Formats: sequence, structure tokens, C-alpha cells
Amino acid sequence: MASVVLSTLPPISNETDPTPPLLVVDPYFGQPVQKAIGIFTFVIIAVGLVGNSAVIYIVVRYRDMHTTTNFSFANLALTDILLLVFQALSITLDIFGYGVSVSLNCWPTFYLRHVIGEVTGLTLAMMSYDRWRLVAYPLEAVKHTERRKRVFLFGIVILWAGK
Repeated sequence: MASVVLSTLPPISNETDPTPPLLVVDPYFGQPVQKAIGIFTFVIIAVGLVGNSAVIYIVVRYRDMHTTTNFSFANLALTDILLLVFQALSITLDIFGYGVSVSLNCWPTFYLRHVIGEVTGLTLAMMSYDRWRLVAYPLEAVKHTERRKRVFLFGIVILWAGK
């Protein structure tokens, strides 16, 4: 009579293991694929950092670029830079088996992901509200251009401070 194995899982115990389990790296996920992912990620991060930094520099440096739309573009560029630095690097290092997210207990990376996402969404909402005000009340917008800029910048500061 043949014996039947019902489960291949290890037995359950109430003991806690003080050492965290190591990340398992698939041996069939070869070096060429890892190198291709690393190069692709590096190119994306480099292009993103250069492009978004250029947007922020141009908006800050040139006075005629100080408009509410350009301020929102600069804020979106800042959120893109933060997303590239914190998320793209940690995900790539996790793929290579370094476990950055696990070693940080996951919460800072998830918290930053949510903050960056919320600030991006609320910036787009502020931008669309500003566009709506320009279309709905064109004469008021022309009279109060400087005040609109100050209020918009204050709104961006409140977005970041509130998160």
C-alpha cells in the first residue's frame, strides 16, 4: 500500500525566528536579463532626472516662467524626481535580491509612494481648478494674476506640508 503525502509544507510552530528569511533569487533569471534590467533602469532614471531637473531649473531661474501652470509643472517634476529616486531604485535593487524594501521594513517606501501619488493627484486637481477659473472668469483672472500665483504657491506648500 502506497503512502499518500498530504502536504509538503513545513510543520507550523509558535516559535519566532529572530533572523528574517533571505530573499530567494531565481537561478534561471540569468545575468544577461539582470544586466538588461539594470541598464534600462539606469537610462530611465538618468533621463528622468535630467529632464525633470531642467524643468525645475527653468521655472525657478526665469522670471517670465513664473506662472501657475509652470509652478504646477515644476511641482510635478519634483514628484517625478522623488518617484525615480525612491521607487525605481528600490524596486530595481529588490529585483537583484538586495531587499532594500524589506530591510527598511517596507513602510517608508510605501508611505513615500502614497505621499508622492497624492501630491501628484492634488497638483493636477489644483491645476485643473486654476484652468477652470481662467475659462469661467477671464476678466477676474487678468486682474488678479499676482494674487493667483501667491495662492497657488501657498497651495503647493500646503500640499507638501499636509502629507
